[in-house]
Amino acid sequence: GGALVFHFVAYDLYGGVADAVDYHQGGVELAEKFRAGNYDTGFDDLTGVAFIKVVAGILYTIIGPTKFGGYLFFSWLGFLGLFLFYRAFTIAVPEGRARTYARFVLFLPSLAFWPSSIGKEAWMMLALGVAAYGSARALSGNTWRGLLMAGLGMWMAGLVRPHIAGLM
Repeated sequence: GGALVFHFVAYDLYGGVADAVDYHQGGVELAEKFRAGNYDTGFDDLTGVAFIKVVAGILYTIIGPTKFGGYLFFSWLGFLGLFLFYRAFTIAVPEGRARTYARFVLFLPSLAFWPSSIGKEAWMMLALGVAAYGSARALSGNTWRGLLMAGLGMWMAGLVRPHIAGLM
């Protein structure tokens, strides 16, 4: 639902002036190169905006250059991250009100809207969800697997927003 609303806002209300449009177009161009056997992205480094365009390019190489498919894929990443935040809560605070937390984390309008498009927000939501879940596991007795998962989440976040990974 968030992906449909975001698509309407980005293309109808904003007239196509949104970061998601740039990421989609960059992904389409990279997918054409990748399908032709040219794997040079043309970027100096693969962090931040360039990383998201490469992810979109790889996705479009597999499924074809479909804006709807891109929105669904990135929405799924964002949702998976939110679900991992919920799982981290249930592990770290077993006596907590899990249903209330789930309602907040899954249905808060800003969390349902922003990570539902092609872009950094969805990736960061997934990365931070992985790191939070790993941290909860590490602090609840599954130390090494939890630290490994938390490290993976922080590395994923560092690919797009290193300063946020540092805060995590």
